[in-house]
Amino acid sequence: MLQHTIMRSLSRVLSSTVYLALVMGFALQAASLTSSDHLNKVSERLERLKARISITASEEPYWQEYRQSVLDNVTDNESLLHAENSQPSFTAPQYFAARMERVDRLDHHLHIISERFNTLYHHLTASQQAILDRYFDERRHQLHAPQH
Repeated sequence: MLQHTIMRSLSRVLSSTVYLALVMGFALQAASLTSSDHLNKVSERLERLKARISITASEEPYWQEYRQSVLDNVTDNESLLHAENSQPSFTAPQYFAARMERVDRLDHHLHIISERFNTLYHHLTASQQAILDRYFDERRHQLHAPQH
């Protein structure tokens, strides 16, 4: 019983860690783009994904909630980065405090994104779910591929 509980807890921690690593990868990509460029890029990627899985009218409300949660995360992160970059200088403690605030906000948004994605996923057909499974597996490999 204890071993089962430990394994389940470990599985949750590992899943959260992988998810956080993926999103941090997105954040690193975003850092090199201007605010509107990154938001547009994410919005376009979401539109392509929506077309790829052929969202139906009955699935649209769930898609829109997921989409908005992703865009809210991008907008919030860009706002924090802008506030940080507008400071003429940071002390080391201020630097780490700003980073921690971004991580805390990211954690908040990831919970919302995950909840809304899981709701969407639950309302999709098995073939749509399979498309999403492949899509996010490909994204995971793209983000973690060795760069030469």
